[in-house]
Amino acid sequence: MNRHLATLLLLLVLSMGAKAQYFRLENHYITAGYGFGSFIQAIQSEVDDVTSTYSTSATGPVYLKYEHALTGKFGIGVAVAYANFGFDYTEKDASGTTTYSHETDYTTFSILARMNWHFAEKEGFDPYIGVGLGYRDGNWTYKTNDPDGSDEINYSVSFPFGFETTIGARIRLSGGLSAYTEIGLAKSVVQLGLTQRIGK
Repeated sequence: MNRHLATLLLLLVLSMGAKAQYFRLENHYITAGYGFGSFIQAIQSEVDDVTSTYSTSATGPVYLKYEHALTGKFGIGVAVAYANFGFDYTEKDASGTTTYSHETDYTTFSILARMNWHFAEKEGFDPYIGVGLGYRDGNWTYKTNDPDGSDEINYSVSFPFGFETTIGARIRLSGGLSAYTEIGLAKSVVQLGLTQRIGK
């Protein structure tokens, strides 16, 4: 899915309406989503356009969140996010007889305490602003079978602090199920997914 389709879906969700208040005191909300417009996806797109000697793979970012409604306006919970990017290429030696491989892998994971402010719910349309703080991990690995290449590299982020801030909205679809979207500073610029409300 390209950025234009993601933007279209974002506008669609933000323009819809429903007939019942969705964010309710003491209810619980479980969210699963997928991200678009990430640094990983940008690299993958550029590399795939340049040459067929390179191959890339990407998973995510994927998001899993939990929120508990403390009041009719504020909720607290946990946000977990994961993404992986693989970048591989091959090259021949000077004689053209031996092929060497190079493999790069990046994995990032975060688990953040999150607070959302639900500021203007109207008939089930539930816009909110959220901030998350917590733990973030990122790990780069590189390896090659080229005897003249670099040694294997394994590097982790030195400062494991995670932060995100987004603005988003939920729109009730049926019963306790809603569609959600968020834009902002997270592992991706845009998120789309589903939220299930548990409670009355």
